[in-house]
Amino acid sequence: MNILPINIVECYQKIKNQLTLTPILTHHALHNLIQGKVFLKAENLQIGGSFKFRGAFNKISQALASSPDIPGFIAGSSGNHAVAVATIARMMGKSALIVMPEDTPMTKITKVKKQKAEIVFYNRYQENREAVVERLAKDSGRHIVPPFNDPDIIVGQGTIIPESFNQLSAMGNTGIQSILLPCGGGGLVSGCAIAASHIFPQSKVYAVEPEHYNDLEKTLETGKQHTNDMQEKTICDSIMTPTVGNVTLPIIQKYNVKAISVSDEDVLKAVHFAAEELNIIVEPGGVVGLAALMRHTNLFFGQHVLVVLSGGNIDPKILMKSFNL
Repeated sequence: MNILPINIVECYQKIKNQLTLTPILTHHALHNLIQGKVFLKAENLQIGGSFKFRGAFNKISQALASSPDIPGFIAGSSGNHAVAVATIARMMGKSALIVMPEDTPMTKITKVKKQKAEIVFYNRYQENREAVVERLAKDSGRHIVPPFNDPDIIVGQGTIIPESFNQLSAMGNTGIQSILLPCGGGGLVSGCAIAASHIFPQSKVYAVEPEHYNDLEKTLETGKQHTNDMQEKTICDSIMTPTVGNVTLPIIQKYNVKAISVSDEDVLKAVHFAAEELNIIVEPGGVVGLAALMRHTNLFFGQHVLVVLSGGNIDPKILMKSFNL
């Protein structure tokens, strides 16, 4: 499927009434930091606590439109996609089976359980998640909802851009020059890059990754797809993926997305700032865009910047750690 900006705009019109209209936040300290304007899209306040609701809702609603008798859905996820699929399946009166890493933060496990989903755990450092999901899907007859490497998911995630445009227009600020997005598998980045090419045509899109999980950064530098060492540790559990998807990567390359990385210390500082200054809770993987803005200030000096805070399902221990820097 060749995804066009109009596909994303049309998707937004179809699903917007099912979404929470998440706010765009500002803070004078961030404006002063870059001598410009910073707009924070708070998707940590989306249904289920992350942007993942957008893509999952689009995928599941499309699947049910084609096959209403699907018995249920299955997804592999470290948490946010899991919460979204479990929530939507319950809304639709369907069962959900979620394949989660054994080291998933308890906050996310609890949210999945609250939606009455069944959980199967796997070892993310030794097992292939996709293989586990495919085996269980075959055994159960459930429909797979991929976390990122799927056109319907990509289109749904991209709806952040037309929604943000509407909000920024009401604020009198549509001249966005840079967009910072967390990147794991690339679904959010690729969807937003497609939409931004039409809606914010003068903008550069930046994919932000954790250090040691910066496969996209290395792939774009070398031209050869890089795979992360899954033995490496990071607090950014929600964007720990082996590599970007084979569907998302060509889109990222086509739209000339830039990639930058941040350290766990950078991320903890951003978590702290969000909690103390913005009065919101953002998880490590969801706050990397803000961390990049604060670390790579020179890249964004004098600009109008849109930063997506993609999720808020944080481990309380990490939140406490951010206040002890």
